[in-house]
Amino acid sequence: MLISYLWLKELVDFDLSPEELAHTLTGLGLETVIRDDRRGWHKDIVIGLVKEVILHPNADKLRICTVDAGGVDKKIVCGAPNVAAGQFVPVALPGTVLPDGLKIEPRKVRGEFSEGMICSEAELKLSEDHDGIMVLEGKLKPGEKLADRFEVCDVILETDLTPNRGDCLNMIGIAREVSAAVGGSLKKPTAPITESNEDIGKSASVEITAPEFCPRYTARMIKGVKVGPSPFWMRRRLMALGVRPINNIVDITNYVLMETGHPLHAFDHSEIRGSKIIVRKAGDGERFTTLDGKERTLNPGNLVIADGERAVALAGVMGGLNSEVKATTRDVLLEAAFFAPSCIRRTAKALGISSESSYRFERGTDVEGLLYASDRATSLLQTLGGGEVSKGRVDVYPNPVSKKVATLRFARLNSILGITVGKEIATGILQRLELDVKRQDENSVTVEVPHFRFDLEREIDLIEEVARHNGYDKLITSIPQVAAGDVEEDVCFNIRRVLRRHLRAIGMYEGVRYTFISLPDLDKIRLSGDHPLRAVVPIDNPLSSEWTHMRPTLIPGLVSSAREAVDMRFFEIGKVFAVRGKGEAPSERWKLGGMISEIVKTGIWSGRAGKRDFYHLKGVVQSVLDFLGIGGVCALSPSDHPFYYPKRQSDIIINGRAVGHFGQIHPETLESYSVPQEIFVFEIDLDGLAAVKPAPKIYSQLSRFPSVKRDIALVVDTSVTCESLIYSIRSHGAPYAREVEAFDIYRGERLGADKKSLAFFMEFRDDTRTLTDEEADRIFEKIVVGVKEDCGAQLRA
Repeated sequence: MLISYLWLKELVDFDLSPEELAHTLTGLGLETVIRDDRRGWHKDIVIGLVKEVILHPNADKLRICTVDAGGVDKKIVCGAPNVAAGQFVPVALPGTVLPDGLKIEPRKVRGEFSEGMICSEAELKLSEDHDGIMVLEGKLKPGEKLADRFEVCDVILETDLTPNRGDCLNMIGIAREVSAAVGGSLKKPTAPITESNEDIGKSASVEITAPEFCPRYTARMIKGVKVGPSPFWMRRRLMALGVRPINNIVDITNYVLMETGHPLHAFDHSEIRGSKIIVRKAGDGERFTTLDGKERTLNPGNLVIADGERAVALAGVMGGLNSEVKATTRDVLLEAAFFAPSCIRRTAKALGISSESSYRFERGTDVEGLLYASDRATSLLQTLGGGEVSKGRVDVYPNPVSKKVATLRFARLNSILGITVGKEIATGILQRLELDVKRQDENSVTVEVPHFRFDLEREIDLIEEVARHNGYDKLITSIPQVAAGDVEEDVCFNIRRVLRRHLRAIGMYEGVRYTFISLPDLDKIRLSGDHPLRAVVPIDNPLSSEWTHMRPTLIPGLVSSAREAVDMRFFEIGKVFAVRGKGEAPSERWKLGGMISEIVKTGIWSGRAGKRDFYHLKGVVQSVLDFLGIGGVCALSPSDHPFYYPKRQSDIIINGRAVGHFGQIHPETLESYSVPQEIFVFEIDLDGLAAVKPAPKIYSQLSRFPSVKRDIALVVDTSVTCESLIYSIRSHGAPYAREVEAFDIYRGERLGADKKSLAFFMEFRDDTRTLTDEEADRIFEKIVVGVKEDCGAQLRA
């Protein structure tokens, strides 16, 4: 929500600077920052009166204007087609610096001396309008400062509101919060209306056939309006809050929306056939063209505003192209209604429309306050549109909504907050927030909650309101005393905690993603129709078409995060979900996923960029298993997951069961996610790891004796794994084989198509004495014999 500082000062008395205002609102739980600071932008711009306009002798499109800039006439050359004698205009005299940094100096323009500049709204950064100069309205005096008469040096603040604070999606709502915080009086604009003698019943009627979607609908009739541009003050305020001005009729409805928070809609009454409004559910497959020119297909879950023959608006979301206000519009039917938030939310999400109206209706509006919004807009239409207001209003409200009542116990308030808040202070805060006190005694206060506060229902909500306005800074930080319980240790929780530290320590970054996916994500990772991961859990009320199911794997999220050709290495710890039996809740399991990119950041010293491969990823996975103390009981086995590159993937096996996998992502999956480089991904079942008992950590002191180092190259069948060879070498070299590492692999014609050669580094050591060369040779020979028996390995010549 954008906030105009100068507009806000008109609605509430306060003495805060913009910075202090932002701090105060943030302290109230409405996080606020300054978005656009225009203080001082127009301090040197003065108001001038154009006294005479003559043609430039040397240019057809230029004019020489005599401008009274406050007791002194200035000759100013101007190229705007709309400049005319008698106009009040903004003038930048010599020495003035415009918002874009341009400094005005006296100069000759096509041979004629110009002593300043008559400005357009675009040159003053007030709007995008650069078709002509800005013509000022009102009773003005030449020489006055523009900033003294018009809201041009404004400060725009932005408040990040939580979804439950729909009451603050307007200027009056923010003013109410400021008033309650600083004690200044709230000044809601008046809405004077002069009605004609003609009753509105002669021009309009309303019927509601879906009261569950529309509890209340009101209409006002304004005849004989003149459609044209809005005055500058209104256009300026709308643009400050991010709304594009259109014409005075539409602008008034948008202005009141921003002021009161209640959406309105203006219909061209001549397009309402039968002069009757029917609020009904849409027909199944009914087609309707909205104001943006797009045809929508509706269903009975959508609510429409119709006349006797057709739909004329999509209720609470967007008006219809067939009933919009045009330049030729003369009679306006003004709608002010209350629509059920669930209905508007469902319609907006289904049709992919997000408007200022739907945004507010989704969060709840004031079913009573709509009368003030309607009267305020009607008053402005009469003032700025020149219309005649029919007598009375149509107000269909079959089942009035009762106000909620809540009781605040003072003892409970102090118990929750941990401090003592005076009864008078607590009651005063609630009253300043416009909660009507119905009953009060020494122990409690009972209040009636206004309709605009949808978020206040229970006692704890009232406690929060008191805490906000009493000051969060007054709450005492303390650790609550909790009785120690006999709680069983959560092994998986500890694993998640220590793995986060470990992975960050080895240079990876943690990422957090939503647990939602869509079915196309499963297609992108190449899952077949009967793949087990296709058993996904659907979401009853998805946030969007991209988040329709709970994720069964972390893989889509990891891959979709790698859409830049940069060095990436991150991990995620989160839950995955799967369908169980009928009537059973979905299963949930904790998984660890990680991704590293092929690209490595350029080295600081070498100046060269390296590349990662499958074995870098294997090292990360091995470090995780070793860190948990289960690396010794894990085995790696070839796998055939569809989202990995064939023969560049592996399963992680513990006790004969796969607890994870890792590999290089398949090129087709990379292409489907527009990933511009090779990436390597792993996923490990943490619940599965939690069931594995880690090997005990045994302390051994540093040896005082030197070791003997030997290399060995073994030729084996291609099906023999490196892990099996290492295990055999360690077994037959025990207890002296302390380190065994593979450092080379070779395949070639000399060995044969089904053979490969693996080279290992071995370190032998005895902690009680120094091994001799002869003893090391005997250990070596024992290993050669052992690996031949275990793996069919031959010593490579």
